[in-house]
Amino acid sequence: MRRVSSRIRLRRVWLISVCVIAAVQVAVGVAGLALSLAGVEWQREPGIPDWQRAITIIASCALSAYLLLGARRDERVEHLGAFFLLVAVFFAIRPIWALVVILPEPGAGLARLLQSFAVDAFTPVLVWLFFRDFPRTLESPRMARLFRVAIGVSIAAAVGLIAVNLLIGLRVDAGALSRFDHARSVSHYWTIVFGLILPALPIAFWRARRAPLDERRRVGFFVGGLILAPIPTILYAILPTLSPEIEAFWQRDFVIAVLRPVSLAMI
Repeated sequence: MRRVSSRIRLRRVWLISVCVIAAVQVAVGVAGLALSLAGVEWQREPGIPDWQRAITIIASCALSAYLLLGARRDERVEHLGAFFLLVAVFFAIRPIWALVVILPEPGAGLARLLQSFAVDAFTPVLVWLFFRDFPRTLESPRMARLFRVAIGVSIAAAVGLIAVNLLIGLRVDAGALSRFDHARSVSHYWTIVFGLILPALPIAFWRARRAPLDERRRVGFFVGGLILAPIPTILYAILPTLSPEIEAFWQRDFVIAVLRPVSLAMI
């Protein structure tokens, strides 16, 4: 019993820590967007205008706050709320460069270190934790073991990605590790993050079919929306890392002007 209680406390400390770090990064990123309005130039990503970043950040934070404040110790709601907060981090992390540009040392160094802490690497962990508990169904030992392994692998990957990005933020000569920089739109970082999320989607849909009869339709509709919405964004993040030809196609004006905003709007 003590072991279970200790595990629950550790999980809550971890979840609170992730949310606090994410909230700080979002707040600093919003400050960076405000500096952009004042004329501060930073290395923007083509195809994602500041207004689109701002709208996505506001919408994701509003939904996250609604879920987290109304969770009432429901772990499923807490994990979903934390997930949407990390979605806001996806869009808030790059504008932190505006503070790196304008602040003197050591302020610029602290902003750079904050940006390099890739807390959004925990997104797959939150996805697997949420779908492990939603919907609640009678679970086979094999399925329970699958979720434990997936969560463990996602945690290990997150720790590794955070360590690599901290090295990059500290301006250590990372060499090939720079390919895992989470501040770049085309990066193996996103291949790993979204690659870990992708297997959870069909498993979640399959589990929704095993929900109790009286709530199967409602659960299926909800889970179906969660599954289908991020697929364009996941493919958009993974495919360019597979070959230079695909990356070149992704940089075409048509893709930047049409497909990228559509994929972002699906989140």
